[in-house]
Amino acid sequence: MSTSSKVVHVSTQLPTDGNPSNLVLDNWVWKRCLTFPVDALTALKFSNKPYKWIRYAAGVVLGAEGTLSRGDNELLDLESDLASLDRLPDTTDLFYHIDIFTEEGVPTRRLFPLDPDFAASRMTGTSTADSTRCVNFRAEVMQRDGDGCVATGMPPEICDAVHLVAHCKGDEYIQSLTRHRQRGADVIEEIDDTRNGLFLCKNLHAALGKGFAILKTPNFAMKTEDVVQVGTEAVGTTRYTAHLFHVKYLPSEVSGGLLGRPPGSAIQIPARGEDMASWPPDVLFDAVYASAISEHFGGPMKDLRELLEPFQALMPKEDAEQKRLNEERLEKKRKVAEGDAEQRKRHARRSNTGPHEMDSMDTVFSLWHLTAGISADMLAKQREEMATKEREAKIKSRRESAAKVESWRGSVSTAGAA
Repeated sequence: MSTSSKVVHVSTQLPTDGNPSNLVLDNWVWKRCLTFPVDALTALKFSNKPYKWIRYAAGVVLGAEGTLSRGDNELLDLESDLASLDRLPDTTDLFYHIDIFTEEGVPTRRLFPLDPDFAASRMTGTSTADSTRCVNFRAEVMQRDGDGCVATGMPPEICDAVHLVAHCKGDEYIQSLTRHRQRGADVIEEIDDTRNGLFLCKNLHAALGKGFAILKTPNFAMKTEDVVQVGTEAVGTTRYTAHLFHVKYLPSEVSGGLLGRPPGSAIQIPARGEDMASWPPDVLFDAVYASAISEHFGGPMKDLRELLEPFQALMPKEDAEQKRLNEERLEKKRKVAEGDAEQRKRHARRSNTGPHEMDSMDTVFSLWHLTAGISADMLAKQREEMATKEREAKIKSRRESAAKVESWRGSVSTAGAA
């Protein structure tokens, strides 16, 4: 609970018509978008340079790089440390100025505010492996992330392959998010892309984008050495830091139960370069972090939603051709998923047909795949690959699961004894 009334307000200019390319001065109005209680910033210790972190926070919520200042463009010392917050007056107003860029010869402000309901529809307590649309999603994410929670190291039996952008948001949503918030990088076309996944224990899955998020540094506002770190870390290297946003989570008995280690610890990242190719891009970590910031420092959600609605409503929509391609891809995935799901059920109860014979339903399923644009050779290859993956997964699970659980239990017991 807050023990101080000191607050830092952040305001930014937003276009009244929702058009960031309309730079007419009268079109831009200053609006308060974030409020940070000083005692929360001090307790959470996200950064030893709090104004740099506030600049980053405003930038990822608004989807816009910019600079931070006091009123009337008064310079702000971004190198000020946490202790300087104690000397602030009861109310401090800061202003976030969105940078102007030139795109195709037209000056514009790059601005794409995060959906205020980004994390509201997140499914909790279930594994994404249950979805027929992402049969291999869990296996691929788990393999890339080292068969354990990237934040806690907990074993796969108590972890989920989590969609950073919730699965229910769909392909069109993640396309729009990555297209407009990630400049010059590849657009993620499908919600089940492995780059949208992270292997997390179930507790952190439930808190993702609400009370838990991961800060990637360096970023446009912060260096890695600006992060309050637990353990040793080489200055200037890339770091992914686990942050808990509830002050009530900070006591060691609580944070230890959630993270298995103190807040501010670095998460595990793939050691192999080829695995980093499928690692989530910065834009997704930023979006999840922005969601947690909005949840805790955005004020009443209805006010934030009202503030951003004019801009969201006028964002560029996908053209007719892109929409047609998306619908075709979704229909193809649906047909394949339905056929595969039914085929697995049928094979589980098959008793009379030989293992290498095709019964009448095999023929039907083959036709389903053909109509989805998959040839017989491709289908056979898919089946062989799936069978191989299933066999390897079962063998690996039998060999490693018991050992991992026992190792984790031992580490917990040792920590408790200490």
